[in-house]
Amino acid sequence: MTAARPTLPRRTARAAALLALPLTALSILALPSAAAAQGLMSKGGNQPLTINADDGIEWQREEKKYTARGNAKATRDGATLYADLLTAYYREKTRDQGQEQGQDIFRVDADGHVRIAANGQEAHGDKAVYYVDKAVFVLVGKHLTLTSNQGILTARDSLEYWENRRLAVARGDATVVQQNQRLRADVLTAHVADPNDPKRKAEKAKTDRAKTADTKAGKKPGGPEGANLPQGAGEIEKIDAFGNVHISLQNAIIRGDNGVYLPAKGVATICGNVRVTSGKNQLNGKCAEVNLKTGIYRLTGRATGLVQPRQKDR
Repeated sequence: MTAARPTLPRRTARAAALLALPLTALSILALPSAAAAQGLMSKGGNQPLTINADDGIEWQREEKKYTARGNAKATRDGATLYADLLTAYYREKTRDQGQEQGQDIFRVDADGHVRIAANGQEAHGDKAVYYVDKAVFVLVGKHLTLTSNQGILTARDSLEYWENRRLAVARGDATVVQQNQRLRADVLTAHVADPNDPKRKAEKAKTDRAKTADTKAGKKPGGPEGANLPQGAGEIEKIDAFGNVHISLQNAIIRGDNGVYLPAKGVATICGNVRVTSGKNQLNGKCAEVNLKTGIYRLTGRATGLVQPRQKDR
């Protein structure tokens, strides 16, 4: 026989249903600005997860899961996950070595019109899965997009965030766009800096002091000018680009096999079958160094080129 599946009345379901469970980590996907994002289920906390749903919340004991339907919304620690359907799977937790008995959520699924919002950032997709044990969040579907004040990230196949490795991954025609510049590759991986690293804290404090001094002096705040992918004092230490790398500048297009971008310097290095196209001019080489702040690029190592002479006006 199937266990009873109690459904809350609509009026009760529309109210905030507090599930006071010892949930583990679920960090919001955060490329380009992962360090600024709040966790939906923050590691080490026992704060309750608040769930709202228009069409009821079910507790299915036999399958050990909670299901929220109809404009479902889960909120915790300043971040919110929206979907047509939310499903949280749990394990029974026995009293052991001082641990409280209860339920331990190990996976959260979101289906239909998925949107994740935190600190001015929004991620969109059709479906999302968070694997709590591995601390991995995966967003899939059509029109995968992450929007923040640093830029817009899109992908065709998936957007992932590996919390323990501080690694964000965009797969399938992955593209980061800001202002007039664009970085595209088959796969983009962003290595997120540890915000608690003493050296990084000191660098950030120095940058903040310089910006404050510039503001008081009536100057434009210091830091990278123009478009960076992404910009900032280094929340992301490095972006690796794999396969069919393509950088669009105002004055040129650079293509290659693989690349590395350092946000703090605003410099990308592209290697492997490098081709630089500017108007009718074509340069080929082993590697190219591209400054995304200035738009200046140079080929390193052996290089060849075809430069068309400018035609005179008749």
